[in-house]
Amino acid sequence: MAWLIEAPNASFAQPHGRDDAWPWSPAQSRCKRLIMSATSPPSLRAFDEPKLEAMVELMYLAASADGEFSEEERAHFLKSVESLTDRQLGADAVKRVVDALEGKLRNSDRHERLLSIRERLGTAALCKVAFSLAIAVMAADGIIRTSEREALLEMATALQLDRDEAANLVAKHAS
Repeated sequence: MAWLIEAPNASFAQPHGRDDAWPWSPAQSRCKRLIMSATSPPSLRAFDEPKLEAMVELMYLAASADGEFSEEERAHFLKSVESLTDRQLGADAVKRVVDALEGKLRNSDRHERLLSIRERLGTAALCKVAFSLAIAVMAADGIIRTSEREALLEMATALQLDRDEAANLVAKHAS
């Protein structure tokens, strides 16, 4: 089963008064659809900017959880970001996104970032979507290391996901 999520009015224009704005112009920022495999899709019509930023940030935290950002993880991360932004975000813009995320992580701890992500996502359904995207990025290199499993447990806890459901999602992506 696939999820089709449309956001015809979504825009990543510079947030009001924020210096750490995402480098997406309104023309680049239409998030028309996100298609991903899942077993029970939420009924969603649109992602607003903070929710999409939170998903991208969680994917980045997942990709860098073991201290390495492997070529496979990087490729999957880029592919996921392209999909979330309707392939309108170029490599330079993605690099700026990664730089911004690295800066945020340097200025606050990982747990604070995860709580911020949970708050921005707002619903259990979106937390599950974001967690699934994070797992897919981690599993992109074919290995989910112990440190990555620990990071996934930390993410699931911060996102207030059921441990058994989170473990099932990890097992599904790891196989």
